[in-house]
Amino acid sequence: MDYKDGVLGYYELVYPSYTIFHTDDKIFSSIWSEYDDDFCKFHQNIYNDKVNYGDKLSYQAKTHDIKNLFFVSSLPWISFKDFNLYINRNEFYRPVFTLSKIKDSCILLNINVNHALCDGYHVYQFIDSLQDCIYQFKIT
Repeated sequence: MDYKDGVLGYYELVYPSYTIFHTDDKIFSSIWSEYDDDFCKFHQNIYNDKVNYGDKLSYQAKTHDIKNLFFVSSLPWISFKDFNLYINRNEFYRPVFTLSKIKDSCILLNINVNHALCDGYHVYQFIDSLQDCIYQFKIT
């Protein structure tokens, strides 16, 4: 989703933006990867981006010069029941997904969306579709 020149719209294709944790100095860098419907190609894109940009210590290790991104974050050190980002929703329309620490074979997915664009029903549709994808997931 994006808002430009007074018009609200969406992108047909979006790419994940995610952080890389640098264990030596305990900071994060942000990169994004090109999506591909073929999971193996998509996975290779992520791998290549980690190789090419994973050692860069700037916040935007791979420049975010595109608008059709969504954000994925992970807090693998902690379990949580709720996680909230305080974002100016008058200027930020993209969803943010945050994953928790795996506990008892479960992981929490927190979804942060702009309520002006997305209601609970839309989140339900996404989660239902995501669950179907997980159940049907096969690497070919």
